[in-house]
Amino acid sequence: MVLKEGNFTIGVAPKDAVVTGAIALRAMGLRVVVR
Repeated sequence: MVLKEGNFTIGVAPKDAVVTGAIALRAMGLRVVVR
């Protein structure tokens, strides 16, 4: 799974995708697109 936050892209594992997405939403408050 790949998380695209703004201009940078982070490749994460399926299990970490949920955690990373939750942290990104709360910490940065940006739109996170999970593909």
